[in-house]
Amino acid sequence: MHRSKRRALTLIEVLASVALLSGLLVSVLVAYSKHVSQIARAHEKKIAARELDQLLSNWFSKEDPFPIGQDVLSEDLDLTWVCRQIANPSSSLDWGFRTVQVEVFSRTGGIPLIQIELIDTRPKQAEVRQ
Repeated sequence: MHRSKRRALTLIEVLASVALLSGLLVSVLVAYSKHVSQIARAHEKKIAARELDQLLSNWFSKEDPFPIGQDVLSEDLDLTWVCRQIANPSSSLDWGFRTVQVEVFSRTGGIPLIQIELIDTRPKQAEVRQ
């Protein structure tokens, strides 16, 4: 029997290299999908920040700028906002201001896209002198 001088790969070596390459391909695809979802989330947060900025601009133009409650921020973008008064750490001193927290959620809810805490230092409505 005449043996060829050519070196060939065995079936085991071929299967091992295919398994190694498929593992590498799966890792790349997982990393790519995470990257795409992070980009989408960052874009969603950017839009939410822009819409919240517009909302706060509208609120500050009013006499009582922080309506406690929730409402639709943008129907087109399916964003909602929630505004709640939160306890002041120094509330026992009664400095006469309140702290509010505004959060923006996407239609899926869950974790807020953006959250901000504001201190309203204006006098309360009962204390305003005419």
